[in-house]
Amino acid sequence: MERTKSESIATIVSEQAVAEATTRLQASREEWEMEQERKQLEAGFDAGVKWGVKNAQYPELRNLQELRESLENEVGDDFDQYFDECDDCCYQVSELVGSVVLQGYEAKVDRSDARDFWKSIDVEGNPSGPWLKGFVLGATELLEVVED
Repeated sequence: MERTKSESIATIVSEQAVAEATTRLQASREEWEMEQERKQLEAGFDAGVKWGVKNAQYPELRNLQELRESLENEVGDDFDQYFDECDDCCYQVSELVGSVVLQGYEAKVDRSDARDFWKSIDVEGNPSGPWLKGFVLGATELLEVVED
């Protein structure tokens, strides 16, 4: 007869020890995930600033500023939610942001152009939501400094 993982663990340590380990490890995982998200946000912010300084055109920065302002003016956490990964969405968040850069906030999403944009600044694949949020924040904060 084959034992389940829980039964095997229970033969080594008590149920209380497993419960305590579960609580501790879940808290540790949450801290780790928050740290990973913070690192992604910072990396995206840096990339947004660098792109803004080296490659961006004023209309592209304004497009991102419009996105940010529009989402921040909505009721609730729309700016943060915009960058959440969505399993049943038809577009990747990177496609949405790339299209905004090139065509503006209200424009139709163009997957090919968005991919080409990210490749043009040496970003491969689909960056995470926190990275993209940081990118938008970095680029728009640079715009604010330039416009002051």
